[in-house]
Amino acid sequence: MSETSQRGADRTARILDAAADLFAHYGYDKTTMDDIARAAHVSKGAIYLHFRSKDDLFDALMLRETDVLQDTTMARLEADGGHMTVFSLYRHSIQAALERPLIRAMMTSNRRVLGDFMERVKRQPQYEDAMAFRGEFVRQLQQAALIRADADPEVLAAIMIAVRYGYLSLPDLVERPPAPEVTGAMIAEMLQRGFGTEFGDSEAGCAVMRQLFERGRDFLQAMREQRSRSAAPPAG
Repeated sequence: MSETSQRGADRTARILDAAADLFAHYGYDKTTMDDIARAAHVSKGAIYLHFRSKDDLFDALMLRETDVLQDTTMARLEADGGHMTVFSLYRHSIQAALERPLIRAMMTSNRRVLGDFMERVKRQPQYEDAMAFRGEFVRQLQQAALIRADADPEVLAAIMIAVRYGYLSLPDLVERPPAPEVTGAMIAEMLQRGFGTEFGDSEAGCAVMRQLFERGRDFLQAMREQRSRSAAPPAG
């Protein structure tokens, strides 16, 4: 990478870091591009060299957050070592999400933080396909012998979403919630006892988890590209 490209990449990262902090603290609607420029120590014009609009910046930020979530989750799984269960995969992913305020906001549909982002997500033509993958995700884990074969995939997918939502919402609902590691481990054990198997294919489970992340990232990327096409001036 040339020195100019590196400076541009560093500036982009600084802008995204500043935006992440401001959106998480004040929310999307109350954060302005001027606020982001001041926090990132750049001019507002410099932001527009990288992002067409606040929406475009936010979409790019959510893509980056998804990448960080995937990298963090998979690194924790690799550090875990030994025999893994589907619910250890689940525990690591939701604990990693708890550390990323914007991911946590997305998973709990927090409008104060996200503004109308989730409404825009739900209007995308690919949204229903993305949601349909929830049951397929469970079916693939059943094929890897990580989940009991007699569990209904659609029902279990809904239960896992409900548990994830409650886990990520706990800091907002309980004045002094238990440590996330303790709560996450207990939830994982509860789900494992109810729906897990004693032995399964850990590598296949990790592959399914990566596929889940990649599908989510592809969806966000497609949404951003669609916005770029609609915002582009007509040819000629």
